[in-house]
Amino acid sequence: MKAGDTFFIADRGVDSHLWVIVSEPENDAERVVLVSMTTYESYKEDVCILDVGDHPRITHKTCIAYNEARMTSLENLIQLRDGARLKLQAPVSEAVLKRIRDGISRSTKIKYKFVELLLDQGVIE
Repeated sequence: MKAGDTFFIADRGVDSHLWVIVSEPENDAERVVLVSMTTYESYKEDVCILDVGDHPRITHKTCIAYNEARMTSLENLIQLRDGARLKLQAPVSEAVLKRIRDGISRSTKIKYKFVELLLDQGVIE
């Protein structure tokens, strides 16, 4: 699994959002940063808005929920995938991944530990 890969949690009762890997797992397999997509509402952070055409699973105006960012290991993701607990989807394009990463720098909702890791990896400025 690599930056830009997307997936759903197989148990939709646990979570129904599309998740995106935004860090570079080959640079740090122990700390893989994920963000989720969610339906845009006016009260949600709007630093990265996506819409139909940005990803095959997007059917309406969507935003990145930086406040829901998570970190896990690549090993954990692979185990979840191989155990059919993740449903892999089409990766985001390089352009969409760049927009998502650019939004990290503008987000006031993402935890600083994620920003710091992504700065260290050189994927955001």
